[in-house]
Amino acid sequence: MVASRCYSCATTLPNGTDFKSVCPKCSAALHCCKQCAHFEPSTRFQCLKPIPARLPLKDQANECNWFEARVTVARDATSSTSPTASSPAPRNSSDARAAFATLVGEVAQGRVRTIVAGGHLAVAVIPELYQPHQFRLVERPASDPAPGEVQVRVEACGICGSDLHYFAEGGICGTPNVYPMVLGHEPTGSVVKAGPGVSGWVPGDRVALEPAVYCYHCEQCLSGHHNLCAHLHFLSAPPDPGFHREYINLPVANLLPLPPEISFQEGTLFEPLAVVLHSLRFVQLQPGETAAVFGAGPIGLLTIFALKLAGAGRVWSVEPVAERRDLACRLGADAALDPTGIDPVRQILADTGGRGVDAAIDCATRGASLSQGVEVARRGGRLVVTGIPSEARSALDLHAMRRKELALFNVRRSNRQSESALDLLREHRRRLAPILTHETPLEDVQQTFTKLERYQDGMAKVVVRLT
Repeated sequence: MVASRCYSCATTLPNGTDFKSVCPKCSAALHCCKQCAHFEPSTRFQCLKPIPARLPLKDQANECNWFEARVTVARDATSSTSPTASSPAPRNSSDARAAFATLVGEVAQGRVRTIVAGGHLAVAVIPELYQPHQFRLVERPASDPAPGEVQVRVEACGICGSDLHYFAEGGICGTPNVYPMVLGHEPTGSVVKAGPGVSGWVPGDRVALEPAVYCYHCEQCLSGHHNLCAHLHFLSAPPDPGFHREYINLPVANLLPLPPEISFQEGTLFEPLAVVLHSLRFVQLQPGETAAVFGAGPIGLLTIFALKLAGAGRVWSVEPVAERRDLACRLGADAALDPTGIDPVRQILADTGGRGVDAAIDCATRGASLSQGVEVARRGGRLVVTGIPSEARSALDLHAMRRKELALFNVRRSNRQSESALDLLREHRRRLAPILTHETPLEDVQQTFTKLERYQDGMAKVVVRLT
């Protein structure tokens, strides 16, 4: 236990004070002063009373002996919609239950989703992945930004293919999930406040948020390969929580101005587009060269767009989902092949007179796509792997690659392409708009991830709406 202070009456709570938080299921860790029913956040405290796993939120106050910690949450949440409101904090059990019931009602109706207590603490609903295929909604407090940090309210965040790996497969790249975890690394938002020592950002500034936190002093960082940082923290990769939450504190270096022409939803494309721009360094496209792109998810679609913008000649898209093949053609593909109904290798070789394409880019890494990429690439061509395989190990025909003297490149996220990605988004946002096929509120991520895994409803890029 640590000494704590009541926000309202400034009573010092000595070491050993045994006031507990509301419950472990909602994870709203609040250190409560029983004298005035005000609280201070502390993740060190947990309620000792077990709560039924699927107990409705409205019943938690009745089940938990420490529900009084919710009082200020309820009072300030209801008053936050009217800055001039100054209703006193409830002082007894019946008032506390009534205030909490009011809060629950407003949350359920969508009128109150962010809870601010005393101007010091934000508590938000977060979809937390706690086992494969299963999210739960929890509450987490947001602390003030530390020196050199900025607190941002996340407005929108895209769902990436790697998020689906975490959701459906329990890990990625042979690295298992560390539960519970928060997904999402394609965020935009608005500045709430700056920490000590930070200048240049004011509340309300619209920002794109870099998910990678670098050390800036390892060999790779000093040589300009920040994406290979030896001490990298990538927010949404275990054990670092991602951006599917309303508030986050980030190093000031991770904020980029979001151009006014770009909406929060459109801005979520900046991170995957930066990955694509990084991959083009390996594609080394010359004007008029041909390419085959395997997979027409968001990364594949953005790759097709970037290839045509860079002067590619004929581009083939290989994609089993009909709606995504249509999108590939809208983004610039000259041909879209269904690998479930046609042999893409035979077709591409036939179309090129047996030569093959100058560059094969695998944005799917599913099924036979890797081996097909080897087969369709010309002699002396390039195979660029942007996707992440589900398998821990992937097989490649090294003999075929050797005979062709095929260059193989792997793509590791992006490396300082975010500004260029934002510039392209601003200039071509209408052309890229069709990629954004769906939006979902924070509370519906369970159903949305399930649909995405099954390729339902013609989903391409899905954006989680946090406000």
